[in-house]
Amino acid sequence: MQVALITRLLGITITVFILILTVKSELLNYRIITWQLVLAIPLLFAALVSNSKITSRAAFKEHLAFNLLVNSVSVALIFNTFGLLVSKYVSAVIGTAFFLVFLGCYGYFLLKDWKTGKIYNELIIILLLLLFGFLPSFFILT
Repeated sequence: MQVALITRLLGITITVFILILTVKSELLNYRIITWQLVLAIPLLFAALVSNSKITSRAAFKEHLAFNLLVNSVSVALIFNTFGLLVSKYVSAVIGTAFFLVFLGCYGYFLLKDWKTGKIYNELIIILLLLLFGFLPSFFILT
């Protein structure tokens, strides 16, 4: 299931990048948008490779930390890219709502997983959403 999701995200990310390059490349005028979109592609690919290395319980434990890190960072970068594009080119209000919905969802996941102690994934995503998505949508893109 996770491999299928990552594969779809990779396909969507590459498609969006190619569409932006061919149709309206000025969307990449803001480096924060460009960097996040471009970095998401190799990170998603690394997540796919990491998942393919998991063939046993020992391999799962060996690759778990790296897998969680690249999955979390790549997902946050994709959300940030789309949110920043919406904030800049559609509406700041809709962009803010976009980020608040994702922050709310991951905040819920964080609270739900707090008892188990498995909160690193959510913390990484929330931190990246705030630092490179939500806050830049107010201060950098305006």
